[in-house]
Amino acid sequence: MSIQTGKILFEAVRQDMVDFYSQSDGFDVKVEYGGNSITCKGVGEKCRIYLTKDFSSFEISSLDDFHFSLLVICHELAHYLHKHNEHHDESRLESKSIEDWADTFGARLMMTLITFGKTTKSLYNRHDGSSHGGKRIDSMASALTRLAQTYFNTSSDKYSNRLTRVGYCVAGINSFLDRYFRNIDINRSMSVMQRIYMSEDMRKIVDSEYITFMAAPADIDTIDNIHKGIQKINSSITNGLREDLKPFIETSYQSRAEERRKYLDYVQKEAERQGLKL
Repeated sequence: MSIQTGKILFEAVRQDMVDFYSQSDGFDVKVEYGGNSITCKGVGEKCRIYLTKDFSSFEISSLDDFHFSLLVICHELAHYLHKHNEHHDESRLESKSIEDWADTFGARLMMTLITFGKTTKSLYNRHDGSSHGGKRIDSMASALTRLAQTYFNTSSDKYSNRLTRVGYCVAGINSFLDRYFRNIDINRSMSVMQRIYMSEDMRKIVDSEYITFMAAPADIDTIDNIHKGIQKINSSITNGLREDLKPFIETSYQSRAEERRKYLDYVQKEAERQGLKL
């Protein structure tokens, strides 16, 4: 098997993202290799994802490495697709809400790429366990633990605590699965959560920091208003997404608070119907 690196993975993701969007819209993911940090900077034509030299040359030798690297990439892609840099944060709540959403959407984007991205899948399928659903989730648990020990392990008040950020990633994974299977299956969702939170190294973090988990839940109205402000009158923040992928990674925000409450009520009732009282 040829050597895979962070740069090779990003270029595969980049090709799939172009394929996900209509060519007539001229969509591309602009990137600069060798930056001082992994980030998304700039607005309009100057918007770029910057990857460090270390990340670009990082050798991906296992499924765990693959999920870890792809989650890092997809977090920045979430910022890129939502044009977050066009919004000027007016509070720490707004900054944190944007980062929380990038974690959730980024995890959903990861699932979309390993499911529908032809070029990404060709790299993904070379790793042992990539075709086994349970082993996939176990590997994602390992990757999320590594994120909690590295990128998520920061004292900056721009971000939620690391255990909560893992929670947003888990929400993104389950969100994709709900859309992919077109149902809400509490047993499936709980199985994903259990595999991730009960993995050996993650359990150590949970045991010592569980009191911080979701201590300040995401403000959905805040992130929704931010996205509506960026979207303005456009059909989506980033236009041209293929119709078959819109259930998974569409960047259109037109819902109302009342509609979101009704959906949450539906989820709660469905969970209770399946035996879980929330």
